[in-house]
Amino acid sequence: MTTGMSTDMTTETATKSNDAIVARLRDLAAKVPVMNLLGAEVIDFDHSQQAVTMGYTATPEMCHSKVIVQGGLITAMVDSAMAYACMGCFDELMAVPTLEIKVSFLEAGKAGPMRATARARRLGRSVGFLEGELYQHEKLIATSSSTVRLIPIKSNR
Repeated sequence: MTTGMSTDMTTETATKSNDAIVARLRDLAAKVPVMNLLGAEVIDFDHSQQAVTMGYTATPEMCHSKVIVQGGLITAMVDSAMAYACMGCFDELMAVPTLEIKVSFLEAGKAGPMRATARARRLGRSVGFLEGELYQHEKLIATSSSTVRLIPIKSNR
């Protein structure tokens, strides 16, 4: 399955190197308090696949039943990875609010490191379709798909 972008885009797709995109996404994540709460780190971006890899750290405070990470926080991790995959596809700053999300929980997440992979499947003029997975110790614990709104953010340059 290809991940090509729609040709009807009104915004510019990213022309920077993967390393430059990772640096930009890391800078964005560092400024967002919830990303710090999730222990989020942008690890890699692959423009040819429109995909991001992100790391998270689930803390014991995120768990209910003393051992299982609360599902809303699992959702936040995979949702943010999908958003960052989408944002990495553009040179300009984009807001990508989630219009719809589906998460399937396959295994219980526990306190400790987690890794998400996410990709943009299709990006149109104002709507994007994204997919993502969340892993712990190489075990798939959740899958997700979402529909997002694409909103260019005008800079104050």
